Amino acid sequence: MPVEYFFPTPIYHSFIKNDVIHSQIDYLIENLQKDELSSPWFDNVKTTFRFNTTNNISNRIPLLEKEVKNHCTLYLNEVLSRSQQDYELNILESWLNISNRNNFQHYHSHTSDISVVFYHQTNEKDGDIIFSNPSLASRLNKLTMQIDTIRYMPQKGKIIIFPSFLEHAVNMNETDHPRVSIAFNVGINNIQNI
Repeated sequence: MPVEYFFPTPIYHSFIKNDVIHSQIDYLIENLQKDELSSPWFDNVKTTFRFNTTNNISNRIPLLEKEVKNHCTLYLNEVLSRSQQDYELNILESWLNISNRNNFQHYHSHTSDISVVFYHQTNEKDGDIIFSNPSLASRLNKLTMQIDTIRYMPQKGKIIIFPSFLEHAVNMNETDHPRVSIAFNVGINNIQNI
């Protein structure tokens, strides 16, 4: 009898190699107003995110929005059945994060369908993203407790896509190099349930 694995958590990672996008992000950062960056969470990362407002920093970087949608489509076409692949993607919000020395992010999740992180600037030692096993029961079971977390090292141009419910954190940046990323919450509309 074969062993089958159920309840997997799909995490996608790839690269967006486009110097124009990185130039546009550099220009955006240079022209941010001081009041556009704050630390609204219980950590110390500087971000353009604001509660109770529209967060749409990616509107200023349309090439990146297009690439994010393309990669979300690749992700969903792999995850969904063929009968579910008639859907619409909607970028619900996006924000820029700047993590300097001693900055980190606590475990948290998002409220959309899928979430995305794109790394614009990193030295690859300035804080991994860590995903926690979403099943508390499997974390406590002797057969399945070997994998409690999975981590991805930041790399320039890397894009990571994951279900928004998946708790994640970012390790402390222990370097003098700022890590810059852009986060997205993406909605999936008109998906067929089977």
